[in-house]
Amino acid sequence: MAEYLDVVRTKDRMCDMYMSCGCSGCPISQYSNGENEHCEAYVKDHPAKAERKITAWGEKNPEKTILDEFLENYPDAPLDQFGAPKACPNTVGYPDLSRVCAGGGTESEDCLGTCCWGQPAKKKR
Repeated sequence: MAEYLDVVRTKDRMCDMYMSCGCSGCPISQYSNGENEHCEAYVKDHPAKAERKITAWGEKNPEKTILDEFLENYPDAPLDQFGAPKACPNTVGYPDLSRVCAGGGTESEDCLGTCCWGQPAKKKR
C-alpha cells in the first residue's frame, strides 16, 4: 500500500480540484467510482480500490513544487550542480518554508529535497 499520508494529501488535492465543479470527473465520486456511493463511503467501504484510483490520479497530476513554479517564471535561472537555483528559496520570495534549510543556505543536494526547493508550492488564492 502507498504511504498513508501521501494518499490522504493526494485525495485532498483531488477534492480541491473537483469540488468546485460538483465533483464531476473525480475518479472516486459517486458518478465515477462504479459503486454509486458518495466518495467518503466509497473510501471507507472499498479502501484498496479507492487507494488505487487516488494514487493513479496523483501520478497523472503531480504536485507542483516551488522549484517548478520558480522555473516557470525564471526558466533561465542559473542552477547549481544538483539542479537547484543558486539562491535560497527564502531569499527569492518563498519565506514560508516549513523547515529550516538543511544546506544552511549553501549549495547542497538537500536543496532539492522536501526542505527547500522540493516543497509543494502554496496555492495562490
